[in-house]
Amino acid sequence: MTERIEEAYDRLKSEPEAYVRFSDLREALGSRVSRAEFDAAVRDMAAAPGAHIHDEADQKTLKQRDLDDAVVLGGTRRHNLLLETSYKRSRRKK
Repeated sequence: MTERIEEAYDRLKSEPEAYVRFSDLREALGSRVSRAEFDAAVRDMAAAPGAHIHDEADQKTLKQRDLDDAVVLGGTRRHNLLLETSYKRSRRKK
């Protein structure tokens, strides 16, 4: 599942290391991926160096779908994923 999220991230990012909203990632993966499966994969990714999972600093910019598709980590709703180039290199070594 993490590989599918990484592939969707690569398709959606606007530059090499850019934030992508979870709502956009979920939409790109479609209904064939359950919320539980997606959220578990994101939690695994969060533990890896180079993966950044953040809440949206400007909450006013969030649409309802962004709120609905947030991933909860440490009791905080997170909306954005950024994968550094180093994250991908470390994943390839495994």
